[in-house]
Amino acid sequence: MTPLLLAALSLAPLADPAGAAGPEYLLRYKFEPETSLRHEIVTTVTIDSVSQGAPQLVQNAGKTVQRMDVLPLPADAAEGTAGVLRVHSEKVKLSAQFDAQPPTSYDSEKDEPVVGGYEQVDAVAKAPLGELTVSDLGQVTHAVSLLPGMENLAPEEAADVYKDLFPRLPEERVAVGQSWVQTLKVRVQEGKLAKPWTLRRRSTLTKVENGVATIVVKITPLPPPTEPSFEEQLAMKCPAGLLEFDIETGRILTLRAEVDAEIVGFRGPGSLLKLKSLHYQKLIESGPTETLVPAKTASSDTAEIR
Repeated sequence: MTPLLLAALSLAPLADPAGAAGPEYLLRYKFEPETSLRHEIVTTVTIDSVSQGAPQLVQNAGKTVQRMDVLPLPADAAEGTAGVLRVHSEKVKLSAQFDAQPPTSYDSEKDEPVVGGYEQVDAVAKAPLGELTVSDLGQVTHAVSLLPGMENLAPEEAADVYKDLFPRLPEERVAVGQSWVQTLKVRVQEGKLAKPWTLRRRSTLTKVENGVATIVVKITPLPPPTEPSFEEQLAMKCPAGLLEFDIETGRILTLRAEVDAEIVGFRGPGSLLKLKSLHYQKLIESGPTETLVPAKTASSDTAEIR
């Protein structure tokens, strides 16, 4: 499953009143039981590098369709629970190319032998991926993996897999011009050791038009890395993004996240790395779910897992 680049962060958002003016809006995710949401997700990643005089170019692309079925909400669901979702993979199309070599590809819609190392992808294509309990702020509070061989994954680990699915919303009402800030702890490798690093995610409500909120997102490492090896590891964790959110229905309409980074000296003198990535997601269909099954998540003793 393609990870979303807009990281959902671990601490509650703090509203920044600077620049606020006009009406205030309460932003909350909403999920109506017995409905389904279908999203199309397009991703591209280009890694263009030169190290010790040898150029390399890696290009990856993907187009997937995912469906989220909203299951009945248990009576004992925790306060602030927006819904219980079963996430399905419906279509998967991938391609990869290394330098001038012939590209490899995979298309779940084609009845062809699977080649090029896509066997693991084929095993989960057109299959349920997991069941998630999601708060109205976008936090995945509990999850059950439905992937083959991962059914016994601990709830905390399963929830961590899907923590990026819904960008976090502010706890308080916000006006156009206001920002909310979150922090995230990530790790980078320093030799054989893992070193903690702090990221700051600033989201700003820039516009509300016809009931659709436009939110601009920027993720910044604190402190900014000065060593190329750290720059390389942190670049893909710090996209700039834009989110269009339907306030009344509580749905993501579109989500876009991009990385465009150039790192000098990432492999010593004379080396250069250029990273470009795009993640674009859009809601393409919603409506009643044809067939529902009982939810497996959101019991009262697990709904508060963080």
